[in-house]
Amino acid sequence: YSQDSYGFGLIWGIPLGDYFNVYFGYKLDQVSIGGAAKKQMAFLFRDMFTSALQFMFAFDSRNDRMFPTHGIYTMISTEIDPIFMGSNENFLKLSHNFRFYHPIFWKFVYRVNFDLGWNRQLDNKELPYSERFKLGGVFSLRGYPYSSIGGEPIGVSDNGSSPVSRLHPYIIGGDKKIVINNEIEVPLIEKMRLKFVTFLDIRNA
Repeated sequence: YSQDSYGFGLIWGIPLGDYFNVYFGYKLDQVSIGGAAKKQMAFLFRDMFTSALQFMFAFDSRNDRMFPTHGIYTMISTEIDPIFMGSNENFLKLSHNFRFYHPIFWKFVYRVNFDLGWNRQLDNKELPYSERFKLGGVFSLRGYPYSSIGGEPIGVSDNGSSPVSRLHPYIIGGDKKIVINNEIEVPLIEKMRLKFVTFLDIRNA
């Protein structure tokens, strides 16, 4: 399949004291799907236009936003994509991100990232491919190819009308995700911000 995506977003933030922030946002996205997958599974691989409102609440006690060694960052987010604002379908998206940083000994720092997500289609239809969670890659599950994890793959043939055509596995993703990234970090050359990191990643989608 092929996928073309474009859009834009705006976010406004309001500080509530030293550690708390509230954010309000608007996001517009257009996703176009092509290829054999769309022809054979149009109920899943469908074009999507979303116009969304976002609400976020964050707590941040990190000692450094770029290179923290101590503290907590957590954000709870709600996104609503209603038809009355121009979206093709009604969606509700919930997410929670939690990060913890703690010095162990000398300059070794333990870091954990805990990421939860749940996307819901509110019109009694299958959640479209573009709104599903696919894990893998440096930003979610290291050691796996990008978007290679997410439920059981579905076979799509080269030619849907031929019984002998080859099947290609597609990872269609899931409506929920959980990712836990554990790291121990130690600086090698502090002036260059060069660090050594060992990690353990856990996931489900």
